[in-house]
Amino acid sequence: MKKQYKDFLYRLGVFNIKLGLKNIQNILAPLNNPHRHPKTIHLAGTNGKGSTLVSIEKLLLESGYTTGATVSPHLVAFNERFRINGESISDELLNEAFLKVCEACGISIDNLDDYNGDSRVNPTFFEFAISMAFYAFQQKKVDYILLETGLGGRLDASNIVENPIACVFTKIDYDHQEFLGDTLELITNEKLGILKEGAHVFAAEQQSCVIEQIQKVCGERQFEYSMANQNFSFHRGNTGPVSYSFKNLSSIAHPGKKIDTSIQIDGMALKGDHQLENLSTALAVYFSVIDDNSRLSNQQIQSALKQIIWPGRIQYLNTQKSILIDGAHNLSGMHSLLTFLDQNHGSDRILFATTWMEGKEIIPALKEFDLNRVTFLPVKIEMVGTAQINNVSNSLIQNGYQTLPIINTDTLLTEYIQQETDEYDLILIGGSLYLLGEVLTRLKNESD
Repeated sequence: MKKQYKDFLYRLGVFNIKLGLKNIQNILAPLNNPHRHPKTIHLAGTNGKGSTLVSIEKLLLESGYTTGATVSPHLVAFNERFRINGESISDELLNEAFLKVCEACGISIDNLDDYNGDSRVNPTFFEFAISMAFYAFQQKKVDYILLETGLGGRLDASNIVENPIACVFTKIDYDHQEFLGDTLELITNEKLGILKEGAHVFAAEQQSCVIEQIQKVCGERQFEYSMANQNFSFHRGNTGPVSYSFKNLSSIAHPGKKIDTSIQIDGMALKGDHQLENLSTALAVYFSVIDDNSRLSNQQIQSALKQIIWPGRIQYLNTQKSILIDGAHNLSGMHSLLTFLDQNHGSDRILFATTWMEGKEIIPALKEFDLNRVTFLPVKIEMVGTAQINNVSNSLIQNGYQTLPIINTDTLLTEYIQQETDEYDLILIGGSLYLLGEVLTRLKNESD
């Protein structure tokens, strides 16, 4: 994507959130309303949206369908936010989409550097970006759109979709309370705002109050719904494959039909126990939306799941498995990451390079685990909105965690990642996707 175009988008403000749908409606109307797609799957939740989305995406692609998908944030290249058939969108199509959305907003290409909001529509970053996505998907005539919400659901720009065939709720937990509310009930209510008449609802494993709220709303509005541990579930023994079971699952592809099936999965590319839950939800959606004639065999499903690539989610950067990155950035995500460490690096000496965004509550998740073998390394990054790194460092020290002096990402690379050390068995980088982005970008630039 042209640097001038990208710079313009960032000046709109990644953190400039304008709740409501009127703006996005005014942008998409001149573009022939590309959001009115017959097969849209809309995903909301606090954690697991991306992993669930890419699993559904891979299964649909292997079944012979084409897909367009939105994910956020990106780690290295802006193109990562828009996926066509499982790949980041091309620069050419992205540039074309940018120009078309500018035209729809009444923004002059000749005055991008001096833009001050004086156009027919004054878009936010997310409104502009998702409008580009809808335009690109329309040009490629994709069979399915997989749409990840940004913030919340009810007033998120992605909620402009009018007739999704499925609304999928991954794990709902505390995050963005300043916008969504300070109770799980309020947060869940915002997420449930994506519900549309005619859509089938899928809900991953949730806390009891969230389950009750989803069932209540679906019952009142007479939505068909499928719930984890009711209509789909998984069982893992001490060894061997994981068994997934689907009972009385309503078919979207064949209305009126119920699906009862099971499958065993012996390993997949995505790591961590939480990915077993995400996969259970993804498989339920896949079995429901897919036409019987296109459904993959169990062996083909197994093969597809081993090919999924989802950067920054419990990902080792080397074959020795001594450098690990993960985008955990809230309580639930951090709990999943630390559980993985307990199970796979239980006796390792770990250096945890971290930072987190202003307002994030990471410390309570740390207190659930024995971290005597962990040394924390606060890392200062460039992204606006990151908590003052001194606050991160002080918080770790005040809670009794062994903490090294603050460094920046360049020092992290030169002193810890790019040279071997006998002091630690594992270098872990996490707490913020923006931190991962800076590290991966620098590594890519150096390899190029």
